[in-house]
Amino acid sequence: MGFSYPNLVDYWKILKDNIPEKYILELKGLADGSNSSIEEIGVYNILHDIANFITFSGAIAWGSATSDGNLIQMRSTDHNIFNKDHDSISGIYLHENQVIIVRNPIDDYASMSPMWAGRIGSWGKINEKGIGVGETTCWTNDISISGICANFRMGMVLDSAENGEEALLILDSNKTVGWNLLVSDGNIPEGFVLEQTANESYVCN
Repeated sequence: MGFSYPNLVDYWKILKDNIPEKYILELKGLADGSNSSIEEIGVYNILHDIANFITFSGAIAWGSATSDGNLIQMRSTDHNIFNKDHDSISGIYLHENQVIIVRNPIDDYASMSPMWAGRIGSWGKINEKGIGVGETTCWTNDISISGICANFRMGMVLDSAENGEEALLILDSNKTVGWNLLVSDGNIPEGFVLEQTANESYVCN
């Protein structure tokens, strides 16, 4: 996407000051466990917010749109179509490093997320309260690097949101770049789409 590694390090140094401390500690643990630097792990975790090239697909269906009326939220990690070349050092493609992360924090809600190894936060998952979240890119020139990257905000939703309204409030705070964010509340059931840029947002359900 035209970013050099030093460019991304500069962004990391700015964005890290907005990331909640518990996630910084988690990033440090990942760095230690993978024999990487906190800088490398940090760049990896803010990369998609800066490059903004993700092309995930997602949908929420409920009521008459499903066979039993229950809510279903889907998400596909289909952005690897742009990653034709494998890593020059390991010979491995990004999508070959997908894992399922099950979180059970002491003071937050448990959650499950399909993710790439080395990532925290979320690009789409569900918590024990029945709150789901997902996203896809929304191209825009209205950006900011003084907020919290979307993957961390989505992680915050799954750690602390009990309902769709709380999830939307978290996602609509400290915005950075353009995203279409999907939120589902399996307790109502109902789904929401939040389209946002750094300074604008719109919710529909």
